[in-house]
Amino acid sequence: MELWLIIVIVVVFLLLVGIIIWLLKRGSKTQPQEYECPKCGALLLGLQDKCPKCGHSFLEEKHICPHCKKPVAKDASICDDCGTEFRF
Repeated sequence: MELWLIIVIVVVFLLLVGIIIWLLKRGSKTQPQEYECPKCGALLLGLQDKCPKCGHSFLEEKHICPHCKKPVAKDASICDDCGTEFRF
């Protein structure tokens, strides 16, 4: 087999592996996260301002992470989602 053909096969293989890894990592971040309402225990998908079952507001008891913009507990110093350290 000629050298140029081997190089092309290796490059295409590495590109395909890279694309597959990228798709797998990208897919895990698009999954909605599950949360539990602290008041009624209802299961919530994704970020919501209030519980659709009991109406409990989550904005009153949470801060927003400055890095990933997800809610974090008021007494937290590290974001559970992205690991950013902060002080409010």
